[in-house]
Amino acid sequence: MSMLTTEYKNNYSDLINQDPRFINFMALQKQGEDTNEFEFFPSNLSVEKINELRKRIKPAYWDNRKLTSIDDTNLDSKTVSFLWDIKPAEQVENPDYVGCFITFHGCSSSVFFKPSIYEVLSQLPKKIENMHHDHKLYFITDIVNTGHLYNWHQVAVTQIFV
Repeated sequence: MSMLTTEYKNNYSDLINQDPRFINFMALQKQGEDTNEFEFFPSNLSVEKINELRKRIKPAYWDNRKLTSIDDTNLDSKTVSFLWDIKPAEQVENPDYVGCFITFHGCSSSVFFKPSIYEVLSQLPKKIENMHHDHKLYFITDIVNTGHLYNWHQVAVTQIFV
């Protein structure tokens, strides 16, 4: 489903290792602290804020090398992965790459990658949130660390397109 290559993943290992959330988590673990309650992303984003962001920032995937948005109208933004049971919405004409950022996603097993819209949007950098207000933004989230669980979280790279 994704066009993320091994080379691409390897290029982001430094970015992950420099992420302040990851550094803080690893430091706590090294000190023997209990990290069971460690939060990689804010859990206090309001429903109103999520709904506001969802109007212009949409999940997407590559379909035959064409960026295609996902119909997320009936998805629970917190509990349902946008990658499961994908329903295509529209193809994005001439998408431009804006940038990427590291995201953490809750999981119960390393074999299931189930990012939610809430997880992505709650970690959206303000710089990206505040840009392109007159255009829709699209995001693709690809897992980076298969098998490495950090407090039952998986690490991913989320790419933004306009």
